[in-house]
Amino acid sequence: MRDKKLDAAEVELIDASYLYQQYHSPRCWKNEKDAFDIFEQLVFKKDRLSSVKEQILIRYLGLGWVEAHHPWSKKGHGTYSATELLEHFVRVVLPLEKTNTVPDEPPLALPGLPKSICRLGTRAQDCIDLETSLGSEEMDFRLKALRKRDSLEDNGFGDELAEMQQTIWPVKSLQKKGFKIDMLFEYKDENGPTLQWCQGEVTEIVSESKNKHVIVKIEWKDECLSEGDPKVTRQKLLRTKWNTDKPTDGTWREDLYHKVLTIH
Repeated sequence: MRDKKLDAAEVELIDASYLYQQYHSPRCWKNEKDAFDIFEQLVFKKDRLSSVKEQILIRYLGLGWVEAHHPWSKKGHGTYSATELLEHFVRVVLPLEKTNTVPDEPPLALPGLPKSICRLGTRAQDCIDLETSLGSEEMDFRLKALRKRDSLEDNGFGDELAEMQQTIWPVKSLQKKGFKIDMLFEYKDENGPTLQWCQGEVTEIVSESKNKHVIVKIEWKDECLSEGDPKVTRQKLLRTKWNTDKPTDGTWREDLYHKVLTIH
């Protein structure tokens, strides 16, 4: 029974680790103004609903703030709308920033013995050993879960860099000096076409087509250049290519490699 609970705890920790990262990334709505602005820019109801749910879960599961919880539906009420959940997020969840502590890592509750249990006679040594081992077991368990997460990503399940990106395409961020960009290019060689992510810094906004694309100048990192490649290029950043679910040539996102979780 405990093994089954440990398997479930591993899945929960992997999910929580993504949410925890999102709190420390551009994905997180940190104030009321951001929440309303982004909510209004989301066109479809399903996008509004999933985005607000995500912001609540970031605090509830990613940080372990139980006060942030809100049901998605209720008997006698039905499914809560995106607007109703946004109200809960603004009125209840955001104020928790003032009273709650942000943990150093996502929460983990390893299955152990009940906190209150009747006892008759001498306490079993197995119970004593279990409680003693839980403390040292936690670090090993976290590392095991992160390795499992890395393995899943290598096989195409999940992408921490994609999960940390802003909810909507970052037009305002691009206008700020020094936006770090991560862009996907297709290269062809004797083995056929291959995709490669390249990193650089946006140095200039050349032109902008409202809600469609932005043309920018990008200074690329040296390690992304082959012999003869120009250091600065002019690129068209399409809104439809922003952080797509299935990255293809021209897909772009913010360079957040410095926020990637590492296993020590």
